[in-house]
Amino acid sequence: MNASNNARAWKTQKANSDPNSSGIPWLMETPTVVFGFSISHGLGQDSKSVIAGHVGLDAGCMQFASTVAVQSKSDVISNEIMKDMTKTLLTHFIVHNAGFFPSRVLVYRDGVSEGDFQRVLENECKTIRQVCRNVNTAAQNSSNCPPSCKGLGCLFCTPPITFIVCQTQHNIRIVPEHQVQGFKHRNVFSGTCVDTEILDFKDSLLTATSNISPNRGDMCFQETNPDGFDFLLTAQGGLKGTSKPIMYRVLVNENVVWKPDGFVGTSCSPPFTPLTRERLQLCTYHMSFQYGTATKAVRSVPVVKYSQRLAENVMGYLKFAIDTNEVAQQDQILDDSERPSFERRNRSGTLLERFRYIPTARNTSSLPSSILYKSSPYDYETGDIRPPAYPHVAA
Repeated sequence: MNASNNARAWKTQKANSDPNSSGIPWLMETPTVVFGFSISHGLGQDSKSVIAGHVGLDAGCMQFASTVAVQSKSDVISNEIMKDMTKTLLTHFIVHNAGFFPSRVLVYRDGVSEGDFQRVLENECKTIRQVCRNVNTAAQNSSNCPPSCKGLGCLFCTPPITFIVCQTQHNIRIVPEHQVQGFKHRNVFSGTCVDTEILDFKDSLLTATSNISPNRGDMCFQETNPDGFDFLLTAQGGLKGTSKPIMYRVLVNENVVWKPDGFVGTSCSPPFTPLTRERLQLCTYHMSFQYGTATKAVRSVPVVKYSQRLAENVMGYLKFAIDTNEVAQQDQILDDSERPSFERRNRSGTLLERFRYIPTARNTSSLPSSILYKSSPYDYETGDIRPPAYPHVAA
């Protein structure tokens, strides 16, 4: 069955739209890579954190490749691990799309509290941009970069990035004001979105575009939203109990300001549209229908939901893997910029060592060793490109 439908069970389509325009809104315009990262924590202060990542390989976000890593317990992914995971997932995307480099980057991140937003921006978002520059050979020869780039990546040599945090631990509930026909157990309908009133205070922070200064009229949309981009979405229709929405916090949204054809190495042509709040809400809702084992919308976007389940599965298997020497402990290298975020001390004040676990049997291919071979849609021994053997392996 996977061979006949390329591991894609269905597509989404806007109501009363052109049948040939089916697919995820905004993602269909140009090759756009969608990352999803999630963390599962073990018990105890000196325990471990399992980080899982998925990438949508096709424009319909129903074919995925995954990778996983283990580090010392922390809510923020270290630069070293983030580089390995992003390079692995980005390589999967490029190979699957016949060598095309993505024009835009959309990142969904789970497991971040509000107090860690700044650390996530300074470490994880910066690392993703640096990996995009290192993988794209055309960007390395760019002459448009300002002196502040210093080879770490900027808006002139890397695709624009939108970084979104998915928050599930909150006390907000959305219920209909009046009981009307069609509402089940006083739950709102699937697709109910709230972006005003409740979020007015949080949107007033305006972190999404605060560090973006459009100074090139030919490269900018200049349609920034003064009201912010955060929103609450109830994608899954509740059957019993009270539905709990997910709060999407947009930390940075360069795709609402910068056009994707403004960086070196793009293989696509205009027209493009900015990622406004309305388009982001519609894009996120459509992706909620792309979960491989559900015929309706799920609560969170599948690229994050798969990562959550994979991280939990690896956490349950980790102790066995350590006891059987399938993974080995390795000291974790920390940059000076991330030391304050990762240096942890026990109750006596002693500095805890940082470490990560790596597989003892490394992949002999030239790609990063963290690629999960069985979940890969490519046969590295023969070089053949095939549909994924397990299109929803994390489920």
